[in-house]
Amino acid sequence: MRRFAVPAALVLCVCAAIPPLAAAQPRADAVADASTHGTLVLRPNADVLRGLGIELAGGLVQGDTRRFGIAPRAPLTVELRDGGPTAVGDTPIALPALVLRRADGVRSPPLSLRSADGGVRRWRVVDDAGAVWLRITQAMRSPDGASALSLLTSDMRVGPALAAWAGDVAAAGLPFANAELHLPLRLRAADKSEAAGKSCTVPNWPGTPGFVTDVILTNIDDIDVMRCRNLSDADEPCDGPGGAPGELVVVPSVTLRNSSAANASEVPWYTKFTGNFPPYDNDQHPFLVWNLYRLDAEGRIDQIARSGLKHAFATANDACVEPCNNQHILGRGCEDLYNSFSNDANAFLSPRREVIPSRGIWGRCGSVFDDGLDALGVGTPGCDSAQDAAPANDGYRERMVVRESDLDPALHAGAEYLVDSWYVVRDDIDLFNTMGSRALVPVWFGTRWDLSGSPPAYTQGSVLDRWLERAPAGVVRQRRLIETAEGRVLVAVRVHRNAEARYVYDYAIMNYDLTRPITSGAEPDLQVLRNHGLAQITLALLHGATVDVHDYRDGDASAANDWPGTVGADAVAWEAPDAQAYLEWGSLVTLRLESAAAPGPGLLQLAMAEAGMPAFQTASVLVPDASQLFRDGFD
Repeated sequence: MRRFAVPAALVLCVCAAIPPLAAAQPRADAVADASTHGTLVLRPNADVLRGLGIELAGGLVQGDTRRFGIAPRAPLTVELRDGGPTAVGDTPIALPALVLRRADGVRSPPLSLRSADGGVRRWRVVDDAGAVWLRITQAMRSPDGASALSLLTSDMRVGPALAAWAGDVAAAGLPFANAELHLPLRLRAADKSEAAGKSCTVPNWPGTPGFVTDVILTNIDDIDVMRCRNLSDADEPCDGPGGAPGELVVVPSVTLRNSSAANASEVPWYTKFTGNFPPYDNDQHPFLVWNLYRLDAEGRIDQIARSGLKHAFATANDACVEPCNNQHILGRGCEDLYNSFSNDANAFLSPRREVIPSRGIWGRCGSVFDDGLDALGVGTPGCDSAQDAAPANDGYRERMVVRESDLDPALHAGAEYLVDSWYVVRDDIDLFNTMGSRALVPVWFGTRWDLSGSPPAYTQGSVLDRWLERAPAGVVRQRRLIETAEGRVLVAVRVHRNAEARYVYDYAIMNYDLTRPITSGAEPDLQVLRNHGLAQITLALLHGATVDVHDYRDGDASAANDWPGTVGADAVAWEAPDAQAYLEWGSLVTLRLESAAAPGPGLLQLAMAEAGMPAFQTASVLVPDASQLFRDGFD
């Protein structure tokens, strides 16, 4: 085992989140002592500070961040394995400039930073008595520790001592700030040969014969409400159920792992616009999306909110099967995470329409990051391979924005809620293990919403499978996957007979990644001109079956984009009123029919919005069938 000397100071910055390290660390092959000055950079959550009635004082203000000088009180031991920092000693790191101030002028006591468990993913900000004022979770460390211990991003959360000091004990756990840490290391000469990583030098890229890409979403760790706005009075906070209309931004923190199979490829993870790299000669990286669903007491599922597109920018490469300390290549069996603050970072959010989802290809030319415009939308067309300013950050652009009314228990008695998330990874062989969902329970605490959920159980796979599993006894269930070269649609069906002896047919149609893109140019400067999904849905009616009720829902509050339904002699059809209402990728609609006819096998037809062949995709699903009137199996 070798040791490194780390300078007396540390650099901590608020940027993005990393998945927690495993409690048990493998044996180190190098060690250092930190003994020089560093920096703590925080990007505070203004809504949380305002709600607690406190302000962050001290430090150097730089835009929306504060930078603090910090220093270990004694040499701090840092252990490295395969070139990456894995463990630290218990030496406290003084934070002399980090001061919190209440409205009455009272200031926080002197604070210091310590590892929470001896690892590098979880930290605590404590006072001299050991009380926890702030916690750092989901810290993404750089896998290259040859010169520094760096946390590329992390979630800093309110601790119990701060919550009590602010007079709001229920505030413990709220997202306080995004934090980054950088601690210079002085390697001992005997350890330098062990400090280098041992793989990713010659990656087995996607497309290498015998290798496949298989990235797996392993958890949705946290669900945070980052901010809320009152739509009636911008100067007033949200006032909860039954109050003024409001909107809240909800963000998950997620963890993933590359497959540990012997034939698993490494995966490119390059920050956008940093150059053109193998294997695709571009800045290839994965993308993350998330959505919120309500399962109502009547048994229907609605997608009530959806995010934009999060661009991945680096990987922590934790707990690898094969070591990899290149933060832009996900190694075999390596873990990575994206915390809540990272997923709320304006500089990495763009519209979903810019990505061809079934192929994991981004049209960066003409995107919101390469349109030639500044943050205020002024300028000339870009498409010059250079990153332009991100659109102005109002805190709501491309976020998952949830209406307060959609969470109001008085309006949705008996409802359940699920959040899902998935990665769009180029050449990945399994869409459904890159995704998962978690139940949450919306609670209004008098001044703020909490959506953390209890218990926080995560389930891998499609959210529509969760909907089917929740069907009560006596409900007929059906799952159909439409899989094509252009993408996939999952159709889930539930049929039951109601108290009036009528058959109720519920269809949930999720367009996961089916589009027919119209593009210009080629990678790395491909431009996606259009990227539409579906424009019409038709359900057959068999042997003279009729329907009493037909209904369409897309989960939003606008009637203008609802698809009107038309009942014909042998089918019911719904058609988008315009291009703004198409069923685009990552979106769900639900249909309901009521009929005297029992279910039989019939045709579901989905019409592509863009011209070309095939014009339709189809699946066999249960539909009303008059010939089944006395052979339904429901008795």
